[in-house]
Amino acid sequence: MYIITITLITLTITQPFSKMLTIFILKKISLCIIAYIIVYISMSFNIFIFCYIGEILTQQCKKVGETAYMTDWYRLPRKTALRLILIISRSSVVIKITAGILIQLSIATFSDVIKTSLVYLNMLRTVTT
Repeated sequence: MYIITITLITLTITQPFSKMLTIFILKKISLCIIAYIIVYISMSFNIFIFCYIGEILTQQCKKVGETAYMTDWYRLPRKTALRLILIISRSSVVIKITAGILIQLSIATFSDVIKTSLVYLNMLRTVTT
């Protein structure tokens, strides 16, 4: 008789406690996931800003060269034409922002970074569960 009442008492005590503990753990996991998502979005946004600026810089550099080439530089005075030819030849080498001389910052690079980070996230999620 004592054993049955003790087991019933422990079941009634631990069952609500385990539900409460489960809810607490789920809330804690949810908060961690939300925190990770917020950090991921903010880091992605910062990377996007740098990549977007790099893309704009590359496009503007190409545009300067095309605009200088489309002018009637052969009708200009000799000194001005030589200066313009120097600008045209210099703009043929595209200026780009790089990250540590390893990778060019552009929109294509940003999409590669996002794809790679999501692959790593899925891999970690698969390994940990």
